[in-house]
Amino acid sequence: GEAAARATGNLDDRVPTLRLRPPVALIGCSTARPSAPHLAIGTLGAGQLARLETLLGQLAGKGLCRVLLLHHPPVADAVSWRRGLTDAPALRALIARFGVELVLFGHAHRTITATLPGPAGPVPVMGAPSVTAQRGDDAHRSRWFLYTVRPAGAGWAIRRTERCYAADQDGFVDGPQAELSPGS
Repeated sequence: GEAAARATGNLDDRVPTLRLRPPVALIGCSTARPSAPHLAIGTLGAGQLARLETLLGQLAGKGLCRVLLLHHPPVADAVSWRRGLTDAPALRALIARFGVELVLFGHAHRTITATLPGPAGPVPVMGAPSVTAQRGDDAHRSRWFLYTVRPAGAGWAIRRTERCYAADQDGFVDGPQAELSPGS
């Protein structure tokens, strides 16, 4: 159990994690795995995928906005296979079956906006660049996103506000806003 995982330092037995901050359920997964030189692949693994399936089943119909957090992108073509999530198809199948309202990831070090099929319609999937990247094109430049969640009808309205680094102001300033519509 959890005590044994702490004693052995085995993270695999402690993920996914669940943090309830009603109306939001934050579901954290670990994709970290050792890999060969020049590779930065990630893997959830069969055990974590099984526990995630159980967790998503338990959260279904509970009236929570489920946000899935992971490092490696679950969408195809976000990164090369050398940096990809090896079991992304299995994760996408769980999302298609159980749904979540939002997926957030990093790893690609650029802004990515995509969707995955969910049981009630498209699920927004968002990738963010490194908050420390001050150079490069706009998609790679330092920024972070603020997500605001509110009930809307039978679902959720999610607003993403960008906070972009402005070198001339030596700080972050408000950038564009986007309305995300899970399931529509």
